[in-house]
Amino acid sequence: MEKIAQYLGLVIGSMFKFFLGPAAGISLGLSIWETAICTILGMMISVILFTYFGPYLLNWLGLLFRREPRTFSRRSRRLVRYRQSFGLYGVALFTPLLFTPILGTLLAVSLGANRRKILVTMLISAVFWGFVVTWLMMYLKKSLVG
Repeated sequence: MEKIAQYLGLVIGSMFKFFLGPAAGISLGLSIWETAICTILGMMISVILFTYFGPYLLNWLGLLFRREPRTFSRRSRRLVRYRQSFGLYGVALFTPLLFTPILGTLLAVSLGANRRKILVTMLISAVFWGFVVTWLMMYLKKSLVG
């Protein structure tokens, strides 16, 4: 039962910030495989939820928190420029590193790509970065701690 709670905590953390998965997995003493799979699962749950329900959620939040339209901020201009420069593959590739899974998915959805393509590219990115980041963090822990 304790192992399930560890996995669940790792998945939930990875849903919101990708690097929380490997960091939590290392601190809990899980293996590279357990940590990477839970991290990938957490990101993909977030991607699936926001690919299918993101537009509805944004509309609902817009109704709850009506406010005057704002001009573009520096951050929103940067996100638009990034999205236009790199496209779906760039957004998917850098989502675990630069964005949260939620923000990366919303950027990918705003590109107008079909849902299946978003899911496949985000899955490839999550698998790649899940194992790379987990391995790097475990390697750094072993080399620093001993």
